[in-house]
Amino acid sequence: MLSCTEVERLQGFPDGWTEYGADGERVARTNRYACLGNAVMVPVAKFLGERLAEAAA
Repeated sequence: MLSCTEVERLQGFPDGWTEYGADGERVARTNRYACLGNAVMVPVAKFLGERLAEAAA
């Protein structure tokens, strides 16, 4: 099984991005995996945004 850090890297997030919640408390590992699994990959979002901007110009 991949570690949370490995999944963050695959998704394009910095290491430890999901380690702490907005309240400063540590997030449970299962919740981190859930958040990462539901996230849009940063490189994909960037690519789509750039292509949409090109098409609009």
